[in-house]
Amino acid sequence: MSPKDLLAEERRCRIRDAGQRKTELKEKCSGDSLDEIAAQYGVRIKTLPFASWQRDARGRYRRLFDGPESYVIHLAEDLSPEEREEVLAHELGHFFLRHGELRHRWMVDQTGKREWRLYRRSEPEWETEAEEFGKFLTSLARRRPTKRVR
Repeated sequence: MSPKDLLAEERRCRIRDAGQRKTELKEKCSGDSLDEIAAQYGVRIKTLPFASWQRDARGRYRRLFDGPESYVIHLAEDLSPEEREEVLAHELGHFFLRHGELRHRWMVDQTGKREWRLYRRSEPEWETEAEEFGKFLTSLARRRPTKRVR
């Protein structure tokens, strides 16, 4: 299998996994607010003042390795309610799609040798995938003002 084929297979698996998560969320969380959905899955939401990480971002999803409730979404404190919902949905998309977590991947070296190795890196399509999944979450969630958590 060529490196291109391996990447295509990985993408097919991500699409399949996203479909399974959507089915689960429809059954479990339909009508819940985004904050309620996050809480059900153990994702903490924190609102932060402007910081250096915010130069080109309004939110970020992080997985901390400090035990239970190790998932956190940081949101900029100056977001309007509409912006907050949009950014929260996008960041929850990263969470549900497991972007940024440790994974394994077939790696192919220059000689063509394949090896199943651990990797962690951002993929260019992750932002698009998170945006699409965020739109699904927004359509699933009950429309109501979301609370601000500090």
